[in-house]
Amino acid sequence: MIWVARFFLGTLVLFWFSALVRAIRSKRDERYRVTEETPGPAHGPSVGLVVPARNEVGNIGACVDSILSQDYPNIHLVVLNDGSTDGTDVVLADRAHDGRVTILDGGAGELPEGWLGKAWACQRGARHLLEGPAAPEWLLFVDADVVLHPHAVSGVLGHAEANGLAMLSGLGRLVMESFWEKVMQPVVAGLIMAGNDLDKINDPEQRDDRPLANGQFILVRRDAYEAVGGHEAVRQDVLDDVGMASAITAAEFPYQLVFMRELFDCRMYTNLAELWEGWTKNLFAGMRQSWVNLLVVMGFVLWISLFPYLLLLWGWFVGDLEWMAWGGGLTILIQLVRLWLDIQVGQDLRYGPTQPVGVIMLLVLLVHSGIRAARGTAAWKGRTVPIVKVAPQDLDGSDST
Repeated sequence: MIWVARFFLGTLVLFWFSALVRAIRSKRDERYRVTEETPGPAHGPSVGLVVPARNEVGNIGACVDSILSQDYPNIHLVVLNDGSTDGTDVVLADRAHDGRVTILDGGAGELPEGWLGKAWACQRGARHLLEGPAAPEWLLFVDADVVLHPHAVSGVLGHAEANGLAMLSGLGRLVMESFWEKVMQPVVAGLIMAGNDLDKINDPEQRDDRPLANGQFILVRRDAYEAVGGHEAVRQDVLDDVGMASAITAAEFPYQLVFMRELFDCRMYTNLAELWEGWTKNLFAGMRQSWVNLLVVMGFVLWISLFPYLLLLWGWFVGDLEWMAWGGGLTILIQLVRLWLDIQVGQDLRYGPTQPVGVIMLLVLLVHSGIRAARGTAAWKGRTVPIVKVAPQDLDGSDST
């Protein structure tokens, strides 16, 4: 039995050693990276930006200012003030004088049947641009908690043009300031990236029918957006970003997910309550609303990320030097991977040792997300979000409501 245990522990060592090697190699991989050095497009296609904003008084000013500071001239911004009650409208009014900005108000009443809030806000903003006198060639959907680098629009347009893309989504720099953000966000982000290899996502021959996308930043060509029916294709999808990537790729338009850490920042949540509510809404949806998938992921996380720490404690408790050595060696490997990644993203290095605490909380959060979904609802920004399982046929926008 002892040799069987050693075999499985050896597989853990190989897993974390290969994870460290992959993390180091990824820094040198420029294929899926857009930076401030990425050339802009050869010609100047028009870009319409859509920012849905619901109770974003602390974020919307910086977001809009960063968009208006772009080095790309041919842009127009539509901000959909989606029923905000916190003074978001006052912040927006101070910026409405700029001719490149249109402020739309709405969302105070009930949502149309069959629509979720963000998808409905994005749909209205996009329709305003596309039905105007000068419909843009590209649409860029940006969350209100995002701050763009001045070269962000130029860089992504240049990358999309150079690679013949119809849709591009970006992974920016995750800003973490409070204690629980720094404990939990790296763990959740690590789980998401562990299950989503960019080589696979960006290869039409390998990607699955629900490729990862990041709703904080989605660039899509007008013809592709209209071909799938716009956000109506994802009107009931909690993960509208993944849903849009699914609809675009199902229609055989070329798509990529890229790193954009130099080109935008996003602070998703500011405290534990927001973090808990936000990931409760998203995590079970990310498991395709399947308890089987959820249990498999939980087992994987428990074995890969938490067991080494438990083994180290057990070995110390019973005084077994071999188990302490296995647990200690694995813990060192995990911490080296965490250290390397924290350095790359600018995370506070003091929080690396909190990894097991973050993993335990992630496991609890996964269960909580599943339970809330089983009840049929989640919550976000003061709205109840009905959890509807999205079937593949619901992604083409043909079944309109």
